[in-house]
Amino acid sequence: MSVTSPRRSDAGFTLIEIIIAISLFGILMALVSVLMINGLRTMRVATTANTVQAQQQNAMLAMTRQVKYIDNPTSGTNPPAAILQATPTSMVFYSLSGSGNVDRLPYKVMMCTTTRGVESFTWAPALTNGAAVLNASPNMTVPTCDDTGATGATRRILLPNDNDTAPSLAFTYWRARTAADGAGTGDIQLIPSGALTTAQIATLTKVKIRLSDPALGSPLEQTVVLVNDRTK
Repeated sequence: MSVTSPRRSDAGFTLIEIIIAISLFGILMALVSVLMINGLRTMRVATTANTVQAQQQNAMLAMTRQVKYIDNPTSGTNPPAAILQATPTSMVFYSLSGSGNVDRLPYKVMMCTTTRGVESFTWAPALTNGAAVLNASPNMTVPTCDDTGATGATRRILLPNDNDTAPSLAFTYWRARTAADGAGTGDIQLIPSGALTTAQIATLTKVKIRLSDPALGSPLEQTVVLVNDRTK
């Protein structure tokens, strides 16, 4: 008497099942890859924006400190001008903000935009017996804001020109209200087409600094009140 074993179905997958599984796996991997790439791109954009924003805030802090402590470089009955030039896009002035290595000395400062980005240049005054010597040229010379016009200066890039962006710097000025301005309160905004005149500079009360960068959606602005007596 012969015994027949029960017939079992063949184990494994058919070729069609394998092809379908591979196709589904490929589709899932493609979707995951797209999500990962978009996530990495979003993270990179956010990191870049955060870096630029931090640079912008640091640049604003540095500039507001220098502008806040603008003052005559020397005392006396007829001291040199505290602000040598003020335009809508640049400023040249003396500041007692500790801009250089020696504290409480009037460093000449220039703020402007170059091919490298928004920069700040500082010139240390000549010293005699520890005191600043400020006569005429070159101390009272207005420098040129470009890569070759900063000879002898310590330069600092506040907001670099990176990733094909071009950061910009702008200034707005206010002067004290006089009786000739008529009724009203508050300071008067100056809207110059070029550099302010010497008479306008002598009446300045505050300056608004505006930093903008295409990498960020909105510019950063700060109004600085000039706290020192610049008309001694």
